Amino acid sequence: MQLTPEKSTYQIELLADERNTNSVAVALPDSIPVIMPFRYCEIEGLDGNLNATQISQLACFNYFDYNTSSFTSSDTILNQVWDLCKYSIKATTFAGYYVDGDRERIPYEADAYLNQLSHYSVDNEYSIARKTIEYFMEYPTWPTEWQLHVALMFYQDYMYTGNTELITKYYEPLKHKTLMALEYEDGMISTFSPNHNADWNHAWGAAPANIIPRGLWGIKPETAGFGVVRIKPQLGELKNSSITMPTLKGQIKCEYNQLNARLTRYSIELPANMAGELYLNLSSENVVTVNDETVNLSFGSIRLKPGINDIEIRIHSF
Repeated sequence: MQLTPEKSTYQIELLADERNTNSVAVALPDSIPVIMPFRYCEIEGLDGNLNATQISQLACFNYFDYNTSSFTSSDTILNQVWDLCKYSIKATTFAGYYVDGDRERIPYEADAYLNQLSHYSVDNEYSIARKTIEYFMEYPTWPTEWQLHVALMFYQDYMYTGNTELITKYYEPLKHKTLMALEYEDGMISTFSPNHNADWNHAWGAAPANIIPRGLWGIKPETAGFGVVRIKPQLGELKNSSITMPTLKGQIKCEYNQLNARLTRYSIELPANMAGELYLNLSSENVVTVNDETVNLSFGSIRLKPGINDIEIRIHSF
């Protein structure tokens, strides 16, 4: 970039990458200039001092409400992983589809499935996933086994939203995504082509954004549209943790505190139109109360009602 004395404000003009701006790539609106993943900026040959207020970054995102989800725990590294992965989901919405980062800017089925799970776990925005699903029905990619992920994307969208519009529209062509037409007599489906493409811009690298709420906290829809939520925490050695997860019905808010070896507390808040089932690894020595009422543990789960459920687990052994 050439600098001149009479000009004090500059915008860097980026060069378009032919691989991700060709006819098969997802096109960005004309109003958006050439963009690229940002890692760092280096300025050479500067005389004098430069401070952060003299440089600004233009960033491109789709709609994303950062306040709909949160996570904290007693593990600071895990907290940093969550923050990085949540931001990665926001950063990779720029195209309006779940594209493969900045390599080709086209969606790939397996990548998009992981992207969908993470996106649904950190924001209650479902249009990008649905646009991507419809893209796959018209423009499937070449990895054969990845076609199977399209049916999984339909299923997760139905479970998280209860919406059946896509299923109704694509039910018959969706059957082909099972690959049963390619089944051999031994029941195997086998085609193979090596995939040597790789980059650091995929949202699949942000999988902890869904692993933490869906795996660590075990928060998943038990019925379509989250009429009933299933919560099965597996918090390991964490001493405390809190999480907020968005749904169409409202936010699910959970807190966990291990006060000592004999006393553990959970607080789980459900939206007004949602019930829940809490599954905990309990023993005969545990006494469990929900809102100060003792729970019968013979049913295998703890019924959660809309509103705040304060759960206390005590170990009674002498």
